[in-house]
Amino acid sequence: MSSAPEHPAARRLSSLPAASALLLIAMLWGSSYFMNKALVGMMPPGDITAVRFTMSAIVLALVAPRALRMSRRTLLQGIAMGTAYGIAQLFLMFGIVHTSASVSGFLTGMYAVFTAVMVALILRRNPPPRVWISVGLATAALGVLTLAPGATGGLAWAICCPSPQPLALPRTSCSPTCSSTNGG
Repeated sequence: MSSAPEHPAARRLSSLPAASALLLIAMLWGSSYFMNKALVGMMPPGDITAVRFTMSAIVLALVAPRALRMSRRTLLQGIAMGTAYGIAQLFLMFGIVHTSASVSGFLTGMYAVFTAVMVALILRRNPPPRVWISVGLATAALGVLTLAPGATGGLAWAICCPSPQPLALPRTSCSPTCSSTNGG
């Protein structure tokens, strides 16, 4: 027995919750840079990072304790990825002291660019052309931010610019695993 084809309006309605959740997450992520900018005026950047990681560990242990059961290999990989992420967060928190929240957010968002480049260089997998177009556009935007009259540079850029590389490392190392387990 064949069912009638789904109406396009029904498809749009079924994707509404996912799109709404994505919009909410993007808004929360973007606002976190302004909260971090305010926080670094009250607390040292290293302390903020330590509190965030500790709170995350406690929430994970309370919400999903079974997620903490893993093999030794998985634990070591998690420690390596967590260390890279922690280093990135430290660069971000120390850099936000010297630049605006919006510039810090943009620089951190460059991890997507570095992930594509690292996948190509380290894993020797060439991303599709649309990814390289995105890399070019994001790099051009970074150039505009950097070269614009009145742009804050110097120490702020030296501290914030390294933050995307450690953020890209866990995503790059996960790339072969994620694509093989998710059928992609």
